[in-house]
Amino acid sequence: MTVPGIRRHQRALQRIADKSHGNRAAGLTGYGRSVRYVASHLRAADYRVSYPRVRVETWAEAQPTTVAPSWPGGTNLVNGRDYSLMAYSDGGVLTERVTPVDRAGDSSGCEPDDFDGFLAGEIALLDGAICPYLVQADNAETAGAGAVIVVARGTADDPAPVFPGSLGSDAEVPIPVLSASEAAGASLERLAEEGAGLRVSARVVRGFRTARSVVADRPGASGKVVMAGAHLDSVGGGPGINDNGSGVATILEMAVRLARLDPDTRNGVRFAFWAAEEEGLLGSTAYVRGLRPAERDDIALYLNFDMLGSPNFVRFVYRIAGADPATPYERGTAAIEARFARYFGQRDLATEPIPLEGRSDHAAFSGAGIPVGGLFSGAEGIKTQFEAEIFGGRAGEPYDPCYHLAC
Repeated sequence: MTVPGIRRHQRALQRIADKSHGNRAAGLTGYGRSVRYVASHLRAADYRVSYPRVRVETWAEAQPTTVAPSWPGGTNLVNGRDYSLMAYSDGGVLTERVTPVDRAGDSSGCEPDDFDGFLAGEIALLDGAICPYLVQADNAETAGAGAVIVVARGTADDPAPVFPGSLGSDAEVPIPVLSASEAAGASLERLAEEGAGLRVSARVVRGFRTARSVVADRPGASGKVVMAGAHLDSVGGGPGINDNGSGVATILEMAVRLARLDPDTRNGVRFAFWAAEEEGLLGSTAYVRGLRPAERDDIALYLNFDMLGSPNFVRFVYRIAGADPATPYERGTAAIEARFARYFGQRDLATEPIPLEGRSDHAAFSGAGIPVGGLFSGAEGIKTQFEAEIFGGRAGEPYDPCYHLAC
């Protein structure tokens, strides 16, 4: 497996996004083209290819969202630079006053009583907080807010840019919910102090489409199967060349190279390219739920590769919680981590463990008791000084400054 080979696949995925409105989101044109690209390489390598289907709720802005002061001379705000409509937000058109809500701490809008005294119809100005955006939006809507703007949090020396928030495909908040850069948040705070109004206009369309995962099998001598997977879809706001074109390109190149070597393997090998991870892990979850008990038992382990090319990276290896694994799942998962750590250690490459959480496609396999492991290079999290000393890069900045954006 070579870096040029991986890069070749990433460039192909970028070309697909360029021809498909800038994204490869599940159920849309760019995703269908990504499926055909991956499947054609796997079929050419003599894999048995199948296409498990999943129903995906789609969401898109019907027209660019606008945000502007309601009086002449106010500061102009630019979509994509200063603000962005969160995915799965509802639409709406309103002109109302802006009201800051509990912006002094790290739990702005996380509790219903944060909105005590809030006047119905006004636009709630919140800070990014320790609770999910959906919780903030639900609390604001319950208090009568006509719209919600969540401001990114940065530092005095490094103001935070606008971020691509999402409420999740199951959100039912019937008002516009937007994210804003820290600089835009300061402008909106001044607007609130002046008692001026803000006009928000957002229109969205929602529906359902079918998206296909791609699963490729190569038989082995035993009845067991080793799986490697990566999600094939991007968010709607960007091409997803790191998230997760990097994982897709890596395991696709791995699959093609393995086929060329044509080894006699003890276990079968299965490569999976999942649909709709960005919509809530839908493809991998539906796949695992659809397995018969004997088919689940045949999967010896699952390896997940999500975001392997973050420019300000850390070499994260999934680790199970607890120091004394007791169950077969725990022992298998710990053994996978140890194997990765040994591999990198033999090459004098540092690693850092990261807890196994449910943010990617390993979650369904873990829930089914199948040992899991994988690699990750970081997303929107901030690199620490300690990590910068070990891995290089820039402390105090995101692992991937282009996470979920069209950079």
